[in-house]
Amino acid sequence: KDNAGRESELIWEFEIKETPVFSLTINSPQPIIYNSKRIPFNITTTDEVELLEYINYADTRPRWRTICRNCDEYDRDKTLNEGENNITIRATDEFGQVKEENIILFIDSKEPKILKTEPKRNSVINGSKFYIKYTEDNLEKIELFWNPSKLLNCSAGKNQECRTFVNLSAFDGNWIEYYFEVSDSINTVQSKKTRVFVDTTSPILN
Repeated sequence: KDNAGRESELIWEFEIKETPVFSLTINSPQPIIYNSKRIPFNITTTDEVELLEYINYADTRPRWRTICRNCDEYDRDKTLNEGENNITIRATDEFGQVKEENIILFIDSKEPKILKTEPKRNSVINGSKFYIKYTEDNLEKIELFWNPSKLLNCSAGKNQECRTFVNLSAFDGNWIEYYFEVSDSINTVQSKKTRVFVDTTSPILN
């Protein structure tokens, strides 16, 4: 209607369709322990999303990183950090609808290192000189094998040393072979087998 009282009218029809919220499926990464820093990212959405991105709060400077744009799937590797990774994956569609999922995973890509063991080959021992020097930040266990075996109480870290005593009286006067195994949550490293002679009998003075 204008100031002179003239009127005009228009009628039209339109349809409002509610857009369903899409689903976000993360097949990988999973909240497990990996033995490689190259982690597969396998992600799908039920509808195409405008932006798929992730953030790793374990980074020195966490920031959102683009995975893909205008996509409904992604299947490639990403390089993550040694140790714990706290990741959030976020998908945003064209209507601003957001789906997020958080995954905490652990990477242990470094095998334990055995630097030194004692006693040396062909040594004469009484059970008191078993020694290992090693490096492993995520130590799970160290075992000494000579038939049978013994679980050692050792510490994690770099250039660590661990000693133990073994009762070898049952092997007195015999040769035995021993070796150490150092294990983290994924990897187990074995030292070389070493042959030694057991003498647990004290000298007798007549």
